[in-house]
Amino acid sequence: MCARLSFVSRSRSLARAGRVSRNDVPTNTRNWLRSMALPKLVALDLDDTVWHPDMIDLASANGGPPFTAVGDGTRLLNDNFGHQVKLLGAAGNVVHEIKHDRRWTQQDTKLVWVSMCDEPEWAQLALGKFMATPWAGSTAERAEGEDSHSSCTPAAARSDDDAPPLNAQTGVPMGTLADASYIYDSSSKIRHFQQVQEEFQIPFEEMMFFDNMRYHVQDVARIGVHCVHCPDGLTKEKWLQGLDEYAARKETTVGQRVASLLACAVSSCSAFGRAVMMALPKLVALDLDGTVWHPDMYMLWGGGAPFTVEGDGTRRLKDRSGQHVELLGIAGHIIHEVKHEPKWTEQDTKLVWVSTCDEPSWADECLHKFNATPQGKKEPRIPLKQLADGEYIYSAASKQDHFKRVKREFGIPFEEMIFYDNQMNNISSVSRLGVHCVYCPDGLTKSVWQKGLDEYGKKHAA
Repeated sequence: MCARLSFVSRSRSLARAGRVSRNDVPTNTRNWLRSMALPKLVALDLDDTVWHPDMIDLASANGGPPFTAVGDGTRLLNDNFGHQVKLLGAAGNVVHEIKHDRRWTQQDTKLVWVSMCDEPEWAQLALGKFMATPWAGSTAERAEGEDSHSSCTPAAARSDDDAPPLNAQTGVPMGTLADASYIYDSSSKIRHFQQVQEEFQIPFEEMMFFDNMRYHVQDVARIGVHCVHCPDGLTKEKWLQGLDEYAARKETTVGQRVASLLACAVSSCSAFGRAVMMALPKLVALDLDGTVWHPDMYMLWGGGAPFTVEGDGTRRLKDRSGQHVELLGIAGHIIHEVKHEPKWTEQDTKLVWVSTCDEPSWADECLHKFNATPQGKKEPRIPLKQLADGEYIYSAASKQDHFKRVKREFGIPFEEMIFYDNQMNNISSVSRLGVHCVYCPDGLTKSVWQKGLDEYGKKHAA
């Protein structure tokens, strides 16, 4: 077995580099590859894993359903505003394979969506429009006497670029292929997987999960699910990587025992669970003008206070001249998360405003009237003003002055702070203190928020 493993490892490397074809791999090795252990359940995140952009980004841009398929629906949809939703990587091929390939159907592998998508109904509509299709060339390969699954094994010797064009003639709506959907907001995706396990009675160790967010991958991995981080979506490379890793884990008895011990330790010791989670900053600092909201307060000169709440106060205010002030990205959700989710509250993370806003009193009124809400929910609504632990809203030559005050008052090292700002001069200045700074020219969007957390986590990984 050791010799065969060594050969397979070399074959995979050469095949992916394009230096060998499948015919260079002996038949018995190809048969062994087909018999690799496969998960009993495959779970896929949706936003930025199966498609891009996130549904919340469409909502922020006044888009959304109805969705219209572009061409055969294997790559693109248009929303009602003309924004495009793109199927990422080889997502359509992977979904089709799981529900049609004999390797998977013989063991009745389950396929589920596990997502915190902010617009669950929109997600279901998009799933009904996108078409899943077989891997390109699978028909020709079957004609050569190979089973259909061979086209996506590591020995297939095709690069990601070979996946399109898709076989649209046998496309199936993706929404019809999943065995279940778990699309709702929660403090952790572990909750989703506990529900999956309860309903399907499949052990966590026999599940595989693909997600673009590192935090979810690290979080769910704690319960024993084999997780794959795919920051660029569900590409063919990430799919094959996940299958390889899962099979290797199943083949190694020692690895299984270690995984089991870790799962037991995590479930019985919350302190250990926190230790394996990604490091989070002890203080989150947010600029206001151009980061939390738009336009800047000085742009309202001639109007300004008093401000009137529009709707539920989670998106827009109107000044006395009728000009609108809008929350940017998912600022309200992020602010709510930092002060309510256990991963933050257990370490007592502080939230502060750091701004050189030209009209501090106007900013203060906006903070009173804008409401923060949990992601994917409209209640409870909490004024932004109530959620901050400190306010540093004043003019200064440099925001270094603000952060020196923050450090003095909270006693938190600069290295344990994260700061989001839309102006590069502030980013450059404050980063020299050791604060982890994140440039957000389009405001506090979901992608830039997660990017900052991922970068911080990597920097502080032991």
